[in-house]
Amino acid sequence: MKEFTTCIEAREEFSALLDGELEIENQDGLERHLAECSECLRELDSLKKVSDAYETLPNLEAPDDLFEEIQHDMEQSHIDLSDSVRTAGPMSFKPVIVAAMVLIVTAILSFLISQGGSTSGGDAPPLVEDVE
Repeated sequence: MKEFTTCIEAREEFSALLDGELEIENQDGLERHLAECSECLRELDSLKKVSDAYETLPNLEAPDDLFEEIQHDMEQSHIDLSDSVRTAGPMSFKPVIVAAMVLIVTAILSFLISQGGSTSGGDAPPLVEDVE
């Protein structure tokens, strides 16, 4: 049996429970969590009310000519969906190569700067001189 130690784990199973698809071993653990967690119980109750409300709605079927009407309206409005679909063109790797080169140069410079300061044998010179 799965134990639900957090509300997040329990709430992930609410849909399966309401749809009657929750496995028996998970159902026992979820019921145990709900017996101890009033917040999850309230949320499940709210989801159940919404689910019940949807079940009472009548099943409506779209008219047979709905697609043709929408297509006609789009043509009249001069809407062309083919313009909204991007087609993949040839891919350029130039930006990727440039970014990789910048990272490599930055890494080399960082390494050289860090090595230069530690191998000089003395303290690094101050970046700002004290003016008295």
